[in-house]
Amino acid sequence: MKPLLYILILFSALYCPVYAQVSHLDIKVPSIVAGHYSGPVKSIEREYNFDMSDRKYKEVSLYNEVGDLQSRTRSDSKGKTVFFYTNTYNEAGCLIRQRVEDLREKTTNDYEIVLNVPARKIAYCCKITGDVEVATYDTHKYRISYTIKKTGGKALPTSAYKRRDDHKLSQYIKYNDKGRVKYMSIYDWNEKGQLGRSMVTYKTEKKKTLYVYEYLQVDKHGNWTQRLLQAFDMLDDKKKKYEKFETRRYEYHEED
Repeated sequence: MKPLLYILILFSALYCPVYAQVSHLDIKVPSIVAGHYSGPVKSIEREYNFDMSDRKYKEVSLYNEVGDLQSRTRSDSKGKTVFFYTNTYNEAGCLIRQRVEDLREKTTNDYEIVLNVPARKIAYCCKITGDVEVATYDTHKYRISYTIKKTGGKALPTSAYKRRDDHKLSQYIKYNDKGRVKYMSIYDWNEKGQLGRSMVTYKTEKKKTLYVYEYLQVDKHGNWTQRLLQAFDMLDDKKKKYEKFETRRYEYHEED
């Protein structure tokens, strides 16, 4: 059975173009809500470097008026585009297609979107590889798991999420191709609702990485515009430190 047909049967054909009243927003929160941004964000331009280097990297994300991601573009330190990500929505505002291009790896993935609102699932059916990726959301519309079924193989978990009562992420588990834990991340948020620390523990090697975040500036909406990240790698009693400095410039949709 072809993967797309398989997933259509599995999801009972709850398809946006047919059911205009059904939207991906019946399953998940908008992108800016999931990202904990405040205000009617229209675009975010991120610029960052490592260890105060002159080599700066850039990422630009565009959002529609309901807060969903339209596109994301990444550029290398020479200003060359290396990654491009676009979402396509129908006239009812429902996500129907996602295209991801990695120009460094020379890979393209083009996904057709299938919804199952009662089960709170969104399936991404890749028209190029035949793989089917399924994201599951909780009753509050936040993602709790992500699973992939590769062509000719069985469905494997790729990630799982645990959340606090305020829906902020408390734990993230990444699985490998064999369905075993690859690494686990724990998140700690400060009293202002900002990510303060996170710790990544790798299961296949004796390695841990501690990330410490310092917020230097915020805008009138409360979104941070300058942040310093300090990372500490710990491997076999050896420690290595690096820093990432990031600035963000926000554009907002007009407010009533």
